[in-house]
Amino acid sequence: MSAPKIILQAIYTQEELAIERLARREKKIKRHIDSDEAIRRVHLFAALWEEYIAMATEVTLYDNSREIGDFRKVAQKLEGGLLEILDKNIYSKFQFS
Repeated sequence: MSAPKIILQAIYTQEELAIERLARREKKIKRHIDSDEAIRRVHLFAALWEEYIAMATEVTLYDNSREIGDFRKVAQKLEGGLLEILDKNIYSKFQFS
């Protein structure tokens, strides 16, 4: 029996923009979303990123810092391969978020 295939797709958004979007979403859905907690979770995810890459069969990191829904591929690991950084500038912002 072969090992399960784990596919990780992650989305990065610049911190300031993420906070703006949280505020808009809060007004729209009438539910408070603590921005400090949301940013803390982003930092934790970024801190564990290397471990996630090692566990996953395929990984894709997208940037969504422009228009909502305008996803740009930042990094990708295909089955059996290594992580390929496609946008070094955005990737470095994600790594140090």
